[in-house]
Amino acid sequence: MGTVKKANMLNWNAIDSERIVWTLREVMPDCILTVVRELYPNPPGQLYMGHEWI
Repeated sequence: MGTVKKANMLNWNAIDSERIVWTLREVMPDCILTVVRELYPNPPGQLYMGHEWI
């Protein structure tokens, strides 16, 4: 299957019979991170790890 044809097929939603429009979005806006970190702070002695998960 050619790359263009394959790319077109991957953008097709067979269930709804419509094209899927891919958009680029932020994973999580900074304002949400601030709110969540204020609501759920780290336990005492545990530093903030940023976006690095183990």
